[in-house]
Amino acid sequence: MRKLTVLLVISVLILPLLVGCSSKAKDERIATLESQVADLTSDLEQARRAREQAEQRAAALQSDLDSLAKKLEITMEEQEQNKLLRIPDELMFSSGSATINQSGKNMLGEVSNIVDKYPEYDIRVEGHTDDKQILPEFQDRFRTNWELSTARATHVVRHMINDRSVDPKRISAVGYGEYRPIATNETPEGRSQNRRVEIYFVPQFEIKPIGEQEQPQQEPPL
Repeated sequence: MRKLTVLLVISVLILPLLVGCSSKAKDERIATLESQVADLTSDLEQARRAREQAEQRAAALQSDLDSLAKKLEITMEEQEQNKLLRIPDELMFSSGSATINQSGKNMLGEVSNIVDKYPEYDIRVEGHTDDKQILPEFQDRFRTNWELSTARATHVVRHMINDRSVDPKRISAVGYGEYRPIATNETPEGRSQNRRVEIYFVPQFEIKPIGEQEQPQQEPPL
């Protein structure tokens, strides 16, 4: 919008200067300015339509996630533009394990169906634990909560890629251990809430300034 305004102002300032030009030169310059104004107006309209479409898709995704959360009896939340499903660990894992149980696999199948439906969203899987130390009988596999939470997130990602055909370029895994609690760790109920997997839907799109050229993607360094 700013570029269009500036161009219109320039047009108003330049037009009087064209009076002394030849008729042909003046017509060419006016035609050029009119073409630039038309291009910018078109860009504005495309940006408006893109924003409207993104808002409609975000509303549809939220509706689908709301319905799934009610069906699975889990939590759906919206955080700015991101949306997340919060799954208690006991619905997916045994204590001290990162192996997904059958209930968890069924749940991830339904989540993956929504992932496929909204390819304009990337997926981030986060693993979280309470602050209790790993029990001795499990320390041969996971020395710390960092390792357990990361392994759980990674197993979810691996299952969604290998068994549910989610595009690996769209999905990532991260483990936070006990360091991002959502409840107190002083009570059994609070610790239970903190032991969780969160699946985030993160929009890929962004509204770029009008006229900004899309930069070619660079190959990552070897």
